[in-house]
Amino acid sequence: MNIEAFRGALLTWFDGNKRDMPWRRTKDPYGIWVSEVMLQQTRVDTVIPYYERFMTHYPTVEALAEAPEEAVLKDWEGLGYYRRARNLQRGARYVLENHSGRMPRDYEAIRKVPGIGDYTAGAILSIAYNLPVPAVDGNVVRVMARLTGTYWTAADKAPVRTALEPLMDRQRPGSFTESMMELGAVICTPKNPRCLACPVQRECQAFQLGIADELPVKVQKGEIPVEAYTVLVLTCEERIYLQKRSEGLLGGLWEYFVVPGFLEPRGAEELAEGWGCQVFSLEDWGKAHHVFTHKRWSMLGYRMRLDGRPDLPGEWLTLPEYGERAIPSAYQHYTEKLKKEISER
Repeated sequence: MNIEAFRGALLTWFDGNKRDMPWRRTKDPYGIWVSEVMLQQTRVDTVIPYYERFMTHYPTVEALAEAPEEAVLKDWEGLGYYRRARNLQRGARYVLENHSGRMPRDYEAIRKVPGIGDYTAGAILSIAYNLPVPAVDGNVVRVMARLTGTYWTAADKAPVRTALEPLMDRQRPGSFTESMMELGAVICTPKNPRCLACPVQRECQAFQLGIADELPVKVQKGEIPVEAYTVLVLTCEERIYLQKRSEGLLGGLWEYFVVPGFLEPRGAEELAEGWGCQVFSLEDWGKAHHVFTHKRWSMLGYRMRLDGRPDLPGEWLTLPEYGERAIPSAYQHYTEKLKKEISER
């Protein structure tokens, strides 16, 4: 590979074709950190409005560190993977306490910040501080596997990082990092890569050998287990019932009353009768599904109006209080139906 030709072609293409994103208009390491956390497993178009609102509410490390967790989770509502938000706030508190609110410039120091791994450290140090530190995510693994013609898998980030380091442009390491991500996102895509439009086609071994579709190597995954639940959206007069999940999946977030397995309408009514309540109305709010990384939820939902507020482990909230709670996107189907009902009153 002609490294100089590769760098020149890549950066020239990036300068003329990069997408306009709010985090590309700043060199603030905190802002770049927030964007990288939000972009994990989430599309760019989805992230942009969340990022802009989040940075308005928490413009500095200090602002995020000192914010109530409930408010942060509410601003994260809809992005999913709430652990990212918690880790981001834990990291902000660590930076405030140990580095006076300034993101470290040193690789070993920044890696000690809770929630910052090799990739995020590389992204912050190269983009914000212009240091030649590689940042290897799934896009970069794919580009490097095809560029070098190496049968790497998505898990081979360490050898990819080693191979990428000597390729980095020392004058513009931040732009180099972003250009590699951009190339993987819009040209060197997982399926149907746009090889004929690729700026580094001449240096790409996979293109020369005709094996771009084979790289990186795909590892077959086992079937994802399915768990069944019944979701009861309980209301009494102007109060809505929510309960906080315990530790574990979606731990610490608010949800409706959830029962393992599928209940028939009569079974849902009997549950309420066991609480000593009369059911004024019971509506079938249909089925919904949500896929996590390691399991899939299949849900059946009912809207249940009660004549009294049973003594359950959660809280009966007013409409304003309900609006302040962060409800996981797993329940989005039922949340949207409830909000539509409220707005039509």
